[in-house]
Amino acid sequence: MQAPNIDIGVYRHFKGNDYFALGVAWHISTVEYFVFYKALYGDGLFLIRPYDMFTDTVDRNGASHKRFLLTDKGGKPSSIAFRQGYQTIMPLVSEPYVVAIHSETGDKFVVHRGMMGDQSMIVRPLGAFMDSAAALEDR
Repeated sequence: MQAPNIDIGVYRHFKGNDYFALGVAWHISTVEYFVFYKALYGDGLFLIRPYDMFTDTVDRNGASHKRFLLTDKGGKPSSIAFRQGYQTIMPLVSEPYVVAIHSETGDKFVVHRGMMGDQSMIVRPLGAFMDSAAALEDR
């Protein structure tokens, strides 16, 4: 199955908050695709949401709206929201993994780069990630 794509950039949730989408990650066990993104407000949490849910529409007050609307695409952002979040997004590039919260369930997951030398991202439950790390240490 071909991995879905998402434009990297700032998205506004239909309720008003801004988020920075970092890419699409696939769940190592279920092969479900998630959008990996960061809140540009509050504590700036890293989040994941199923791709289909991120890109779907919602009905509100009798009108249909995109759940997330792209407001600032790509690498040369001009939005205030992006500039405020930029310093906390950039360290991700050098980190081997990031803990992200599932936006619907609150469960913790680890997002990390793929092992095949490509730019893919993988998401797995935090517990499974810790178990595999402990198994490697026991060797």
